[in-house]
Amino acid sequence: MLDAVRIFGLKLPNAELNLTLTVIGHRKTRGIRSVTMLSSDWPVHQLWPPPEVKKRTELDVVLFHGLQFTVNDISQAWSTTWTQRGRDDVCWPQEWLPFDLGEAVRIYSVSYNSHVTSPHNDVSEIAHNLLQIFTDRRYEWQHPIVLIGHSFGGLVLKSLVVKLKRVSTIRNPTNSLSKATVEHAEEFLRNVRGVAFYAVPHAGSKEFAEYVEMLLRGSNRHHPGIVDNIRPLQRDMEQLTVDFDRIVTENEINIYAFCECRPIDKVGILVDSTSARRSAEDRFYMVEDADHMEVCKPPSKEHPSYGLLLQFIIDCREVARECDQALQEVHDLPHPTFGLEGYLERVEAFVTSEGRNSAPHYVGIWGMGGVGKTLLLQTLYGRPKVKGHFQGGLFIWLTVGQTPDMMALYQNLSAKLGFRPGKTANLEDYKLELYNQFRHRRVFLVLDDVWQDKTFDSLNLAKGKGSVTLLSSRNQSLLERASPQIFMEQLTPLSKEDSWSLFRVHAFGAPSNIPDELNALAQTMAEECKGLPLALKVIGRAMIGKFSPELQWEPVLKQLRQSRMPERPVEEQLYMCLKLGYDALSEDDGRLKECFLSFAAFHENHNFSFPNILWLWIGEGWVPGNSEDDPSPDAFSLLKKLTERSLIESIELSDDLLFTDEEKFYTFKIHDVMRDMAFYILKKDSGAKLYNLYRTGQKLKQIPKEFLTMEVLSKVRRLSLYKNQLKELPENMYAPELISLLLGENIMQFAPQLSNFPKLRILDLYGADLDNLPEQLVGLSPFWNDRPHIIATIRHNKL
Repeated sequence: MLDAVRIFGLKLPNAELNLTLTVIGHRKTRGIRSVTMLSSDWPVHQLWPPPEVKKRTELDVVLFHGLQFTVNDISQAWSTTWTQRGRDDVCWPQEWLPFDLGEAVRIYSVSYNSHVTSPHNDVSEIAHNLLQIFTDRRYEWQHPIVLIGHSFGGLVLKSLVVKLKRVSTIRNPTNSLSKATVEHAEEFLRNVRGVAFYAVPHAGSKEFAEYVEMLLRGSNRHHPGIVDNIRPLQRDMEQLTVDFDRIVTENEINIYAFCECRPIDKVGILVDSTSARRSAEDRFYMVEDADHMEVCKPPSKEHPSYGLLLQFIIDCREVARECDQALQEVHDLPHPTFGLEGYLERVEAFVTSEGRNSAPHYVGIWGMGGVGKTLLLQTLYGRPKVKGHFQGGLFIWLTVGQTPDMMALYQNLSAKLGFRPGKTANLEDYKLELYNQFRHRRVFLVLDDVWQDKTFDSLNLAKGKGSVTLLSSRNQSLLERASPQIFMEQLTPLSKEDSWSLFRVHAFGAPSNIPDELNALAQTMAEECKGLPLALKVIGRAMIGKFSPELQWEPVLKQLRQSRMPERPVEEQLYMCLKLGYDALSEDDGRLKECFLSFAAFHENHNFSFPNILWLWIGEGWVPGNSEDDPSPDAFSLLKKLTERSLIESIELSDDLLFTDEEKFYTFKIHDVMRDMAFYILKKDSGAKLYNLYRTGQKLKQIPKEFLTMEVLSKVRRLSLYKNQLKELPENMYAPELISLLLGENIMQFAPQLSNFPKLRILDLYGADLDNLPEQLVGLSPFWNDRPHIIATIRHNKL
């Protein structure tokens, strides 16, 4: 069995295989296993997982059976269709697929009255009744879906998809058709990744129609409707094919067709290959040893027809995983958003305007910092039309920044492409290998926050047919130089109405919460933010819970107007505006200002896991580290206040398992404009400027000389050289007041002498490669210890 798995390219960890074998072996019974019936009138059977087993789901498989010639009980149609050839007691989707796909699959089989003597066997009528089930809110379709249909069931499947499409496009549903139903239909279609057809008469079949008529001649319940569904050139079926093909193209649904090759005695081939192949471009397999009834019944797991179906489902799942993984990298979007719809429609139209085989093209968004470029890209990235257009392709998001680490970006790209580059540190060679990988792939590549031409040149790799590169920048001329044919869109500040709506949401939550005496002041304050979403959020959050016009609102409004003095550069005006949100932190907690400024000690686009922030703040003394009380809730409370004030962002759940409390799994990030504002504050405060020396992400091989003067070293309290190329510190570097030394993501080969830093409490050596860990560092806890002069963080990959 394992050999068959290897043949078909399925890779599962041994532990997972053993667990799967144990579960399936334990539940194996004689005959077909009982299933969960989820509906009585039009049964939907859950073949996997068993009802008493609770499993996470990553993939849904839904099966549609064909015509029934012998079984009158429609609830049992699935049990006679999806069986192993020669073994009517083995339902292969139930017994084989959960093992070979991994147990995170959910398998349904739909039943409907398709007996040849039934008057209710019209394709459209059956699909209409199934529509009510598939749009029922009890069913969740949040995962990739693969649909499988045999013969007549394939026509039912197609009709259902067309009806779901029509429902999903309804914009103003009536009472009888709820908004939830429309959304459910849209969700189902969006997640359909593939369809497998077993001998489905897409173009009709004269032989099949004659075969059915022959069987019905001796029946007193002869209903001609069934034959009309499968005659060649039948008008309704032709229209069904046209409508279904359009959806397949729009949503880029993968198709696989299995064709019968062995004739039925005295009848012949019921559905020939020209009718069974929906399109000449579809992948197909001629099942040489199967007739029409056997084509969906593989004789064993080693049979090619089963292996090809299995690989097809795996491919559909992997495409969905790539897409979902890429979308997860885009942070949760705020709700609601304002002023983006017009931009989204125009940019989306251009992104999706070309087909799969078109030449690669470019789309650029430009505008000043804080205007919402990243939000526009994030929103577009997850739009259903974009997901559908690039289905089957690769989604890649890169946040570039002002001082990008190109090697790290290239490593990120190679990981997403699934290849290992040759052993070289040469960026040009690496770029060539990436180029060769990209040129045969259809990619939607997003480059957010590009500052330099040479950076774009290094990342201009999406050259495969149908690829699109979407980039954002503050620099219009950079976009113009990117490509002569680039479509550009300038993102301008929000209108007065949208500004007021956004400000109102963040300051008051709802219009009904605005006191009459504050309405005019609040609108004026929103106008003073000049349409910048970031400023509207930060200032709006700073005014939460403030209700005194004279004591709270008017002073802030005055400061906001002063920040807009025309003699100040535009960027300084923005920082002065945002600083009002920073100034308001002291009203909540005196520690918050220092906590916020600590984020400036790390390079741009850095993700901060909760444990790392905790370690840093313990060392600084902002949260207790020597008491028996757990410091985590206190630190998390401070972080929560910073996120509530929109000064930092909570972006995703971390995989760090150091803490069991669910709330402590958060990861945080600071917007590049807010980080610039933190540096602006440090620069304006002469004392802070001297006490805090930060030079991160600049590929430094040596500490800047201006950092090593006696005047600086005698006073500096915090030194961050995070993410550079330092191997060691100078031996004679003595800093008596230094409490925090951040050297993470360097190539440190020699540990610093702690005796040179008598007050040091925080030492970050993350990523260092020390051959021998100095005795002075051995035994130090990764949190804190009881040595009098080192009570905080020591992070190192050998500790």
